[in-house]
Amino acid sequence: MQIAQKDLKKKIIYKPGTGRFFSIKAKGLFELIPQWKRGSEIPRLRISGILYRASRLAYLYMEGDHPTGKIITKNNNNADLRYENLEMISAQEVCRRVKQKSTNKSGVTGVSSHSTSSKWVATITVDWKIVYLGLHTHLIDAATARLAAEIEYGFLVDRPGSAYRFLQRRKRSKDKSICDLINAIRLEKGIGSWQDPTITGTFE
Repeated sequence: MQIAQKDLKKKIIYKPGTGRFFSIKAKGLFELIPQWKRGSEIPRLRISGILYRASRLAYLYMEGDHPTGKIITKNNNNADLRYENLEMISAQEVCRRVKQKSTNKSGVTGVSSHSTSSKWVATITVDWKIVYLGLHTHLIDAATARLAAEIEYGFLVDRPGSAYRFLQRRKRSKDKSICDLINAIRLEKGIGSWQDPTITGTFE
């Protein structure tokens, strides 16, 4: 159930400079302390018996509309609800920022070992939907498929745990066949050619 801004402002006051919330009562203002569900990193506030994410209430209070994307904190401190520290990002951007899981055995985000074989599965999440990139015998081929997809969908390729960095360590980023694969996909999508900035001289 969503609450409108006008109704929200009848019940609480939000201080954007400090990120603090206050409940409006007949006897005055009383600070609302965000609640933290067990196992959750998202602070919530209870308004008229309903729990809302505090960051989304702050956005609604300031902007007048409910956020159409996810609200994150710029400094990665979810308890810091100052308005200048809040940022709305799209579903696609959320997928792009997904970090490598601690249980990942491949060393590459989006590449995991197949449960019933010794092969590697490559996937990528786009707009909350998992795109299957194939089952590969060799880890390096699964990483190549993942890198090609990241470039196709506009992901930031040079980041911790990325296929790009994995292939750089394996020196396969200097393999001409990988560049050809990536450029073939880009050409098909009409987004132009790509040249690995680390490539200089001859291919290894």
